Amino acid sequence: MTIDERLDRLTERHEALTQTVELMQRDYQDRFERVERAIEGVERAIEGVERAIEGVGRAFGQVTHAFESSLVQITHTFEIALDSIKRLENIAAAHEHRISDIEDRQP
Repeated sequence: MTIDERLDRLTERHEALTQTVELMQRDYQDRFERVERAIEGVERAIEGVERAIEGVGRAFGQVTHAFESSLVQITHTFEIALDSIKRLENIAAAHEHRISDIEDRQP
């Protein structure tokens, strides 16, 4: 093989390597761009989740406040009912005492 043939062969190999490197570079660039888009999508999804979590937190706070208000109202109503029951108990005891007194007076 002559030097010219060797140089031609070397030139062909160099061109093939150059084309391979260019293809690899384009492939890398395409993959890099796809990864960047995927990362942007994930970041948007994370932002959406963060907003959803904030909304749930606000809703939880509102439900908690409503529950606490209801609990205060129920406690107040229960205290009123308990007081009424105690009054009725006192009235019943007084009536029972009167009935006993009346029954004791009869022959």
